[in-house]
Amino acid sequence: MEQVQATIRRRAAEDYDGCTRVLRAVFATSDYPSRWPQDPVAWLNPDGIRAAWVAGGQNGEILGHIAVYEHREDPKIAMVTRLFVDPQVRGQGLGLGAELLRATQRWAKEQHLELQLDVVQTSTPAVNLYEREGWQYLRLQQADWIDRSGRHPMMRIYAAPTA
Repeated sequence: MEQVQATIRRRAAEDYDGCTRVLRAVFATSDYPSRWPQDPVAWLNPDGIRAAWVAGGQNGEILGHIAVYEHREDPKIAMVTRLFVDPQVRGQGLGLGAELLRATQRWAKEQHLELQLDVVQTSTPAVNLYEREGWQYLRLQQADWIDRSGRHPMMRIYAAPTA
């Protein structure tokens, strides 16, 4: 099998179809997102969005996505969100999830912002990624949204590494 190569770049409007395709594949193989959004493009652009990136393949295909939005209460903090990677390229040693996270960290440093994220406590692969990348666990809190089972899941809150 040919080695896939990817480039991390800022997301553009023409990336939405590819992002939606990958999101649909992720949704079909995992619990993310917890419910399929009525409008996937709107879901990719949460209120207060500041920036978004994609992992683009050598043929222009979208392989992953991540975004950052404003923290609701603290202007010195930005929240990482909407991180997903195409299931067809996961586990190939590309490290796309980590590379997308690092793009947000570089951006936050330029903006003089701290980064945080939340993740469903039971999302073990995501939790493992964040901890492997040095993100610091801060606390556990209940989500303000409802999952497929009608419950408010518990969320692990992390802060980006400072160095």
